[in-house]
Amino acid sequence: MHRRRLAAALVAPGAGNMSVPGIGRPEPPPALSQNMIRVALADDHPMALAGLRRLLAAYDDIEVVAESADGEELLGVVDSVPLDVVVTDIAMPNTDGLTALRLIRERHPALRVIVLSVDDSAKAIRAVLAAGAHGYLSKDVQGSELAMAVRTVAISGSYFGSGVIQRLAEPDRPALAQGLTERQFQILLLLAKGRSTKQIAFEMDLSGRTVEHHRRLIMEQLQVQDLANLTLYALRNGLIDT
Repeated sequence: MHRRRLAAALVAPGAGNMSVPGIGRPEPPPALSQNMIRVALADDHPMALAGLRRLLAAYDDIEVVAESADGEELLGVVDSVPLDVVVTDIAMPNTDGLTALRLIRERHPALRVIVLSVDDSAKAIRAVLAAGAHGYLSKDVQGSELAMAVRTVAISGSYFGSGVIQRLAEPDRPALAQGLTERQFQILLLLAKGRSTKQIAFEMDLSGRTVEHHRRLIMEQLQVQDLANLTLYALRNGLIDT
């Protein structure tokens, strides 16, 4: 089966007579194969799409049958193309990935959806889970893990990349800390726990100068003047135990 762009809504012969009760939109044609996992990809970056397609091409039981550059195109395809799994980015133009995810789950509850994102914050992960995703992976995922995730969710399971469960176990960031990068947030936690610049540099494989630079940025963002107040901030917001 040759690969098709999602921009063109494809409907298999006879599919025009199918409809979702009470909605009046076409339902995807029946499964073409019980062995091949049919996947649609959605990302607004052509190079990202090409990379994902290349990763999955190495696996004989997975076929990329459609690609999309935004959520609107993706919605058009899931309504008309037979699919088993959707792998989608969140930050896309027109209809964003999170909105598309919610609509896919409403229209086609049996269709499995994996989200790829550069945002691995607990807040982002919770939003995706609340919208109904069956999997969550970082965009730097390796091909073997992506294939494992596709296979797992295709048989009605869930798959979450390494670190996702750990992120969910971490406390939510206070409002001021939302402006920190992931690295800065980790440095904040280590500083508040009494680690020295040298210790943090060793633990995070950074130079002492880099740690000091981030320390200054953290204090500016949190509007604190010294380490004592930084520690107090972390304690008051439940980031560290007393």
